[in-house]
Amino acid sequence: CALPIFLQPNLVGEIRQAAAQRQFWLADPVLGRRLDPNALIVEMNYTWRATNAQGLIVTDDEQPLRTYVTPKPGNVFRIVVLGGSVIEGDGATGSFSALPGQLLAELRRNYVPANSTQSEFEVINAGVGGYTVEQELPYFLSELARLQPDLVVTVDGYADLVYMNLLIERFGPDFPLLVKDRKSTRLNSSHV
Repeated sequence: CALPIFLQPNLVGEIRQAAAQRQFWLADPVLGRRLDPNALIVEMNYTWRATNAQGLIVTDDEQPLRTYVTPKPGNVFRIVVLGGSVIEGDGATGSFSALPGQLLAELRRNYVPANSTQSEFEVINAGVGGYTVEQELPYFLSELARLQPDLVVTVDGYADLVYMNLLIERFGPDFPLLVKDRKSTRLNSSHV
């Protein structure tokens, strides 16, 4: 894989090394984990992932260490893409070729924002490996909403499927849910 030379000082190590994993995916008391700002992790010669100063996966090969300013500039159409490892870049040859990076490249090549006052696209890769929808909503509300996105896209699948299968294995197909009782406003916890 082609590793950008200017990112090499941020290298925390090889993805299979536990110490590098702890440096790239930081423990977080609310979300479980988050990405370390200004970090780079590699997987042999196959792939790399890098973050900017805000702890977001770099997306823009024209301005790779771009930080997303607030308030959002009026000429920008900003898209936030949330998800787990696939959005973060698992399976891609590098951060720029992860799905959000491909989306940005495609938008720049073939589209213009529909609003005539907007002349630029920004695609924010807010993917974090292992995230499920239960982590993405608090992440969005606590940190990403302030970036004033015009569009939010969520891509989920594998981590959510694994999580749901673990619940089913532990509790059976009727695992505990907090659901609003249709007859009253109290929560139904009969399965807990």
